[in-house]
Amino acid sequence: ADGKLLWWYPAGAQVRGGLVGRKDGGVIMGVMDGAVLAVVPPDANGQAAPDHPMASASKGVRRMGRRRVGPLLPLPDGGFVVAGADGVVRAVGGDGWPVWTLAAGRERLGALVQHGEDLYFSDNRGSLLCLRDGRLRFRLRLDRLPLTDPALLSSAAGVRILVGSAEGRVWAVTPQGRVAWFHAGANAVSRAPVALGNKLALVVMGDEVAGVDPSGNELWSHKLPAGVVAGPVAWAGGAAVADGLGGLHLISAAGAVTWTRDLGSPALDLRASLDGGAIWAATTAGRILAHARDGQPLVALSPLASPTRLVPLASGALLVASRGG
Repeated sequence: ADGKLLWWYPAGAQVRGGLVGRKDGGVIMGVMDGAVLAVVPPDANGQAAPDHPMASASKGVRRMGRRRVGPLLPLPDGGFVVAGADGVVRAVGGDGWPVWTLAAGRERLGALVQHGEDLYFSDNRGSLLCLRDGRLRFRLRLDRLPLTDPALLSSAAGVRILVGSAEGRVWAVTPQGRVAWFHAGANAVSRAPVALGNKLALVVMGDEVAGVDPSGNELWSHKLPAGVVAGPVAWAGGAAVADGLGGLHLISAAGAVTWTRDLGSPALDLRASLDGGAIWAATTAGRILAHARDGQPLVALSPLASPTRLVPLASGALLVASRGG
């Protein structure tokens, strides 16, 4: 949290999928081209951590095929589920061994979200899919173009799975696989919607951020310079979003801009700390910056390698993946 380097690990190739910080022993899993790594960081005294099943099996590497796999979804038992560019969803247990595999198609699959026993994700052909226990519950074709990653919005009307499309539509689907409503806009929806509590979802439409209520009504919209390059991230009672000119904005649930800060260059990644006290940004200039809820700067540093992905950890530290692996 204070910007000091705690440890580093040579992954051997660029981390292009996702990173997950584990709760049981600080094991970090990074996704690369066709491989998943499990890394056990040293303890507070710099000593090597004890062996962990995920780190000891096959030297901590799980080969997930020859094509790039997507973001990880951690499971309560310490394992994870990952959807790949080869159209296959794979679940790995806490001991590092495969649990189930499902071929959902041949298209690239997006990130997974979980609600109860169900896993939701989109493919590259305009469909929303739902899995339970490694079996396909439904495949719902919504659009002719690829969908965004899904998001969950829980309200008085129930849980809705939200996805957007390049046609400018936002779809709300029930857990039973039925369309509850859709919102049609003029610009493409380029990023996964983000829920703010149970009364609002933020949707990026072109160079605008719009607030949509649980019934699909657009309440407000705010245009950003040069479009949205990172976020939105639910944080500080609103959402943090970065524009293409290097601006970092905090937008309230009512659509007002609470504050704006200059990052110096466009952001590559934007993440909120787990305690909600800071928003972290990695920029194209290779800098890592943190701002407090009131917009005051907390940390500004330039690491040795260009940062590409950030993962806040429960300890307050920040895991940084670099372009060089």
